[in-house]
Amino acid sequence: MLAVIALLVRPVAAEAALPPSLVAAITALDSAAVPVERVDLDRGSCRLRSAHPALVIADFNGDGHTDYAMYLRSKRDQPGDHVALQYTIRFVVFLGDAAGGFTPRVVREWASALPLHDRLEVQPPGRIREVDGGTDRVVSLRYPGIVEIACGRAASTYFWVPRSQGFEYIVTGD
Repeated sequence: MLAVIALLVRPVAAEAALPPSLVAAITALDSAAVPVERVDLDRGSCRLRSAHPALVIADFNGDGHTDYAMYLRSKRDQPGDHVALQYTIRFVVFLGDAAGGFTPRVVREWASALPLHDRLEVQPPGRIREVDGGTDRVVSLRYPGIVEIACGRAASTYFWVPRSQGFEYIVTGD
């Protein structure tokens, strides 16, 4: 089982070069968006353990193709309500296909100043349990999931649901 998990999840080097077809999918989704880089993340409130904490790679939907989950941000600063400049931030999963292309699934979108206080990690397949405040639901992941950690505040795990062909989540940290 561990060998299978190792094949499904690949480490990501900091500021890794993305495949051209993924860059094209990002541009098609939003030509004014760029991947969030390590420098865009708050090192003080987040323990940035992974080489690239805003990008994880695995086969999230179990189809045998490499998928990318990442944060994207707007290129241009947008005037905010306060002194800090606001960016449009998107959490997107790009599902790989047999032809080498990618289909984006926007998981969520919000406005934020930089640095971000969030990071991503891969959740290996297995059982996960919702924490206090939820329904105490237990989910058995067949494929790797994506843990979104709001540093110092909470964590949610997103996972692929074949019947709806989309991602659902449960709160897995507080």
